[in-house]
Amino acid sequence: QLNFLPLVIERYCWGRLFGAMRVAGASRRRRLALTLASPAIPVVLIARRARKVIADRRHVGEFLRCLPVLVGLTLCWCAGEAMGYLTGRESVR
Repeated sequence: QLNFLPLVIERYCWGRLFGAMRVAGASRRRRLALTLASPAIPVVLIARRARKVIADRRHVGEFLRCLPVLVGLTLCWCAGEAMGYLTGRESVR
């Protein structure tokens, strides 16, 4: 049995670090705008990957089988990224 908890935590922490670094020195207005826009991030990221897989016409079946895990991990990253935007701080671990 696989234990995804360490991977989930890692994706969240890296996303939070990315978000915090992206808004370093940004105004509160900019941080709020990025935070409010962050629900679109998973859609954009997964759509990009799907377009590439479909365009290459390779690994479509594997992509579809992995999609639930990919969506879950992408949501973890995006939650961390949004928290990084909101707080301006990386994760405290």
